[in-house]
Amino acid sequence: AFAACPATQVIVPASGLQCATLDVPFDRADPAVGSIALAVQRVPASMPRVGVIVLLAGGPGQPALPAFEVLLAPLAHEAALRGIELVAFDQRGTGQSESLKCPEAGGSLKGGLASYLGACGTALGPTRAFYTSQESVEDLDALRRALGGTPLSLFTVSYGTRVAGMYAREHPQGVARMVLDSLVPLTGPRPIDSERLHALRR
Repeated sequence: AFAACPATQVIVPASGLQCATLDVPFDRADPAVGSIALAVQRVPASMPRVGVIVLLAGGPGQPALPAFEVLLAPLAHEAALRGIELVAFDQRGTGQSESLKCPEAGGSLKGGLASYLGACGTALGPTRAFYTSQESVEDLDALRRALGGTPLSLFTVSYGTRVAGMYAREHPQGVARMVLDSLVPLTGPRPIDSERLHALRR
């Protein structure tokens, strides 16, 4: 259920912006593990709705809502987009969707990076196994259903292109179209980032 956004949920105010949360399970195979609240923002269509555009941010770990407020939400007044609902959500563990917090690096880095990451994993607890690209794919489909079930147009950047590609492969009926900016292949980046090395001379 969307409503006016509290000041604490907005970084850059945008005209018509609305906020909501979508509760999704940590583990869809075992709902007893608990749930996580995904922060969602939208600017509703100002004419009869003919489509939905969803922004997927990069990272992994980058929140989508600040970019949505700055870049996508202001486009709602454009004539071509008046029948389009503009939407973004912070993927689980990022931004306002119960952002993951690791211990301050400080002394914990004295034991090396592996020691620090181990301490971080321990601090996150057993639910750390449910912060995956696959879970983000299922969260996106839960959002689609909550928005009425119509296919989504995905506007994606960097790591968001990986989530979008996985989503299109597993839920093709849920995709109307996609824009992939700074593509990350489904198989992950190549070792030693060879594409960038080949592009340096150009």
